[in-house]
Order: sequence, then structure tokens, then C-alpha cells
Amino acid sequence: MPELIQLIESIRAKWSVPVSVSSNPLRPEDEASLKAKLRELPPQKRGKIVTKHELMLPLSGSKNLNLGNTPILLVERGDSLVDVFPKSAQGEYFDVRDGLLQILELGPREAVDIPSMEGLVQSRLVADSKLVEEGLSLIGAEHEVPSGFIDLLFKDAKGQFLVLELKREGTDATIGQILRLTASLAQVENVEPTEVRMMIVCGRTKTNVELAAKFAQIEVHKDESLFRGR
Repeated sequence: MPELIQLIESIRAKWSVPVSVSSNPLRPEDEASLKAKLRELPPQKRGKIVTKHELMLPLSGSKNLNLGNTPILLVERGDSLVDVFPKSAQGEYFDVRDGLLQILELGPREAVDIPSMEGLVQSRLVADSKLVEEGLSLIGAEHEVPSGFIDLLFKDAKGQFLVLELKREGTDATIGQILRLTASLAQVENVEPTEVRMMIVCGRTKTNVELAAKFAQIEVHKDESLFRGR
């Protein structure tokens, strides 16, 4: 808890936004109001509001929110609730610390418009591609090709295309996805697939996935700090 308080104070100082911390039990009418606000969040933003151990913070029936020993971060814009932590969304878990770090780094408005942890990493690499490699020139983010969207497309120092796929955890599916997107890019650009570099940027992956990536000539850049905050 002291770390969270320090992050909140840093946000207040850096971004000059009003923040408040309360440890008082909610009155029944306040809890009902909070649950109503949470229900109004779009499902893709709200996700499953859970603790790290998948303990639900329920929003249905007469169940109460589990506020006794679980800190909850509410992000408001004006009088509207726009985000909440902790939660599980798009297959990823985000705790209160994750939310505070996003806000501290990007600012309140930009942080809540990032839909996933991959979006946060994408924003970081657009701003500073040296986090993965020196000499990169950005071509585009969410670069469209016939088979889908490339998370980040660069040219490296030698002028070679570099396709980046961003995943908190690299999996077999990630390998298939980057191969499909790279083949599509090579067809559009009229170059041989072997002339396009591929790189999975992830926080973690399993050894068998790394071996498969190496066999397919896909580079793996593993850096958990990119997906957590600094």
C-alpha cells in the first residue's frame, strides 16, 4: 500500500490532477452507486473485475464488492467513470499498480485510452524504438496488410523491413500470427519473405516457443519491464 500511495502522490505532482484515497467502508447507497457506474463501463474496458487470484469483485445480483482487503483504482473523467483496476481483460491481468504506472507515465487522458498492455508497449516503442534496437525507422503502427494489422513496422539500420508483434506472453499462436502477417507484407511490397525480419516482443515465453521461433527465423526480444512500467 505505501508504494501505491507514493505513485498517487507522484501522479498528483506530475500531472496536477485531483486524486483522493479512502479507506473508509462504503455506505450501502455509495456501494450501489459504484456498482452502477462499473456496469456502465464498456465490457472491453471493464473486463472481469478480479483480484490476481481470480477472486471476483461481483457486479451482479445482491453480491457485494470485495473491498475489505482489495484496493480498487477508479479513473474518472468529469463525473464519468472511464476505467477501473484491478481487472482481467483481453487475457491479461492488470492490478492497481499497473494502472497507476500507466497514468504516471502517459498522463490520465492518454493512459485510459490504451486498451491493453500491448497498447502501452506499442506507445513506448513508437516514442523510443531504441528499447528494442538501435537505428530503427518507424513506418507505422497497426500497419494494415491483407491478412491483418502489423503491431509495429520498422526499417532497420540496413533498410530491411522489421515486423514487430507485441505480446505479454509469446505463444505458438504468436508465431503463426507473425508469419502470416510477414508473408502478406512481403507479397504487398514484392520482396522475398526471407528479406523481412520478424521479431516477437514479449514479457515472457516458454522455451519450446523460443525454439520454434528460432527455427522459423523469428527473433524474440523478451523484456518483462516493457510490460510493467519503470
